[in-house]
Amino acid sequence: MRYYTMELAKRDFEIGYLRSWRIERAPIGEDGWRVDLGEGNARGYLCDARRRQPRLFRSLDSAVAALEQVGFEVNALQQ
Repeated sequence: MRYYTMELAKRDFEIGYLRSWRIERAPIGEDGWRVDLGEGNARGYLCDARRRQPRLFRSLDSAVAALEQVGFEVNALQQ
C-alpha cells in the first residue's frame, strides 16, 4: 500500500491517476477517520508529510475537506 502526501495526491489526481476515494474509521486504539485514495496498485492512505503515517482526521468534515483540497468533488457519503 502506498502513502500519499497532499502534494503527491494533488499531482496524481491532476494527471488522472487517482479517480476514487474512501473514508474509513481508524483502527481500534486510534480515534478518527482515514482517507483511502485510489484502487489496485495506486491504492494508499493520505499521510502526514513529516511522519509518513496515515493521517487521522477527527471529523468527517475535515476528511471531506482534505479530499476537496486534493481536487475530488464530494457530493455525498454513502454506505
